[in-house]
Amino acid sequence: MLIEQVRDRMADKVSDGKLRLEAEALRVARVIADATPPEGAGTGVHAAPARGAARVFREVQVVMTANGPRRRSTRPAEGDAIRCASALDLIEVRRRSRDADGPIFSPAEHMAAAEYEALFQRVMSGRVKCSSLDGGTGGGDAAGVMDAMIDSIRRLERMDARIASQFFDQRTGHLHVLRAEGPAAQAGRRSIFIQDLVHWALIRREPLTALLERRGWPKQTRYLQRLQKALAQALTAIYGL
Repeated sequence: MLIEQVRDRMADKVSDGKLRLEAEALRVARVIADATPPEGAGTGVHAAPARGAARVFREVQVVMTANGPRRRSTRPAEGDAIRCASALDLIEVRRRSRDADGPIFSPAEHMAAAEYEALFQRVMSGRVKCSSLDGGTGGGDAAGVMDAMIDSIRRLERMDARIASQFFDQRTGHLHVLRAEGPAAQAGRRSIFIQDLVHWALIRREPLTALLERRGWPKQTRYLQRLQKALAQALTAIYGL
């Protein structure tokens, strides 16, 4: 009996060790994939793990012609430049890996997503700085820093309120994107709220399929499209706010 218990414990440890190794292998593979320059990048672009995911960027010039201004795109002989991929870039890249459809999000939605992400990060990092100012360890224009932080917090709150207003369900009082009730709830699915979706996609930059899986929803195209549509709607609501 004791020998069997020892064997079971050893088997559990081996299983846990394999899972950890597999998770580490996936993490390393993801870092390598993000570090590798995308196809079409210039020869001067090298692998850089700290850079993260990137996209090819072709510069466009506006030149004046006899018929008025025209956009001109030229590809350098050494290849295109790159820029760091945004949160929405990552979603579109993952979609293209599954099908050949065009972009999901408009340029305005890309701008709104970048602005929301930058504002959120500014507020989160600024709270640490403001806490040091409250403690008397900060220097310089402390009042100016605090005022700027208050403005950023209020603006982020306005964005969140605008997003919430687009998805408020008067019947339940909730902000569902995918609602788990009846058979869906019985199947072990949990509701996905709009703020969960926004933070998952823009702040955490995790795949939308992973959010579906985490909440117990099948990774089906119809549910994925509903998340993408809801995210686009939220970004349209805060564009220019």
